[in-house]
Amino acid sequence: MVKERNYDFHYYALRHDFNSDKIYSYNVFDNIQVYECTVKACDDYWKGKYTYEEFTKQLDKIIMWQEWGRCEYEIIVGGLFTKEDKYRKIDCYMQAHPNIDLIATQVVNEYKRKHPRKKKIEKE
Repeated sequence: MVKERNYDFHYYALRHDFNSDKIYSYNVFDNIQVYECTVKACDDYWKGKYTYEEFTKQLDKIIMWQEWGRCEYEIIVGGLFTKEDKYRKIDCYMQAHPNIDLIATQVVNEYKRKHPRKKKIEKE
């Protein structure tokens, strides 16, 4: 379990704050489960347990597991002149999924930045 946040992982998605009734940019890695599982996946990737493609899929699963289809991560969207019956529900995962390759690259680069002397072991 991660005691403190040593990595500056970030990907922002739109989220609704029930208390203020406002939409704001939310860092998906602010979810402690997403953060901790991502750090573990980075450790495993660095130890050669995953290829980069497998790591990317694992990261996608981590974000999906916590932020897909849960009401606290959902918003309703539509165009300025869209009728209400055409609005679409989206969540943080749906916003992150198309960008998962970029997110994975940013996560690996941040992990590498914090461990400049650590050598990546290639998966056999």
